[in-house]
Amino acid sequence: MAGSAISGREVTIAVKRATTWATPVVLGALDGLLVKTNGLVKTVVLLADQPLGTGFETETNAGLNAMTGALAGEARYDGNEWLLLAMAMGAAGAPTQIGAVAAYSHTLQLTPGIAGLFGTLVQKMKSDLVFEWPTVKPGTFTLKGGKKIPTDFSITVVGAGLNQNADGGGGANTPDSLRSVTYRDKRNRMIMDSNAYIRVNTQSDGALAASDQLYVAGFELTATRPIEGDNVLDGTDYITEPVGTGFLSISLKLMFPEFVDGGAALIAAFGANPPTPKKMEIYIRGPVVAGSVHYACLIQIPQAYLAAGIPPIPGPGKIPHELTFQLTEALTAPTGMTSPSVTKPFAITLINARGTDFLA
Repeated sequence: MAGSAISGREVTIAVKRATTWATPVVLGALDGLLVKTNGLVKTVVLLADQPLGTGFETETNAGLNAMTGALAGEARYDGNEWLLLAMAMGAAGAPTQIGAVAAYSHTLQLTPGIAGLFGTLVQKMKSDLVFEWPTVKPGTFTLKGGKKIPTDFSITVVGAGLNQNADGGGGANTPDSLRSVTYRDKRNRMIMDSNAYIRVNTQSDGALAASDQLYVAGFELTATRPIEGDNVLDGTDYITEPVGTGFLSISLKLMFPEFVDGGAALIAAFGANPPTPKKMEIYIRGPVVAGSVHYACLIQIPQAYLAAGIPPIPGPGKIPHELTFQLTEALTAPTGMTSPSVTKPFAITLINARGTDFLA
């Protein structure tokens, strides 16, 4: 029988922090992850036998396997994508309650390494098929937003093992157990409206203010953390927990719909040696969480260097302009970024209704 087909809108995806690499944990209430695509796949190297004296390959064996791919969707102020993003960044911590209402401020900070930060990822398809990645570790991620459009996220993960329950592949999560999966918030997407802003000034200047606002169409923040696991003879078929293989590289693009004074001012000293560092803030505000406190996301960048920004001329019309910055660590927190102190390439402050540490 052909059976009944299933569409993407019927797929359930969930994630929860795990404590031991390659050992799954059971997922349930509030572990649901809202994505638009899941590109995490398993590939296997096939070892063809090709001896001389035969006209064809004689057999094939399964070699090393790899599990990597990106989860992508629209960011929410209290979605579980922030669990993966907090893992990729490295540090979160207990949130601070705002006043006496059920609203909390979280600060996500970068760390040089992310050892021990991974989670169990599960994808339920139909009523009887579960794909369970016992542990996945996030590395590279992107946040991209603009005026009156949802802010998108993309998070690349590396996985260890794949259990398919319907095939008798074991695993901790079953079709029955996954019926308890719920979501923290199916609404409250991060959309840059009239309350949103991007501000830039010279790092040594005073705290960022309304006068430093840039009239950009959008931004794209990409943090590339190269990680890699090893294949060793440890009695398993999967890789060891991935570790860093290079420096964390971070870039920020600011997109202007046309070449204007604000963008021109930023490239005025482009190429100077030494280059002049900038500091920046990206702010997005949502509806009320509780009382008079709003959902919000603030990205603070203490030290940014312009890496590219001379616009090509596409023709007689508008000249779209894109600036690319390299984000690096500052020696000290600049004015306006001292509480909390922000010296790493960027930090993210989130205000939502979650009263616990993202990484708890």
